[in-house]
Amino acid sequence: MIGARLIDTGVGALLALVLRSVLWPHATAARLPQVQARVLRSVCRVLGALWSPGQAGLLADERRQLRGDIAALRAVQADALADSRSASPATDLRWPVTVAVEDLAYLALAVPSHRPPPLAEHTTAFLTGLESLSQMVADDSVDVPGFTADLPGFPRTSAAAATLNRLIATSR
Repeated sequence: MIGARLIDTGVGALLALVLRSVLWPHATAARLPQVQARVLRSVCRVLGALWSPGQAGLLADERRQLRGDIAALRAVQADALADSRSASPATDLRWPVTVAVEDLAYLALAVPSHRPPPLAEHTTAFLTGLESLSQMVADDSVDVPGFTADLPGFPRTSAAAATLNRLIATSR
């Protein structure tokens, strides 16, 4: 009885491995761009809540959501790199994008709520540019022009957005 059970278990495990390698060889790598874009949209919501009058009540919820999205991004990136079949040149090019997205997300989380916001036109242009970058990340066929990541008073955030813009262009 034990021998038959071991054979059944071995056949089942082998069948699961074969099906995984045939049906889902790039499943994790295919999810990575959508998760990167979701983090960028969360960054936009955090910065929008931070810099828009009357949105202070949403800030804590948006920051909590962003922290969860960062954790999901790390998990999906780690899975994509660990998946031996999806460790392709495309996954390797996505790794720097993930790091740049995380950097921008941590900067958004670190902005104190008492810090004066940038001018409204700079805020609008910056957030619109980040939305464009999230569309470019999520869909390689979308060709949204990059943006000038100039946000006076926020040099590290501007530099992180410019780096992300450059990395997205090179990963396509």
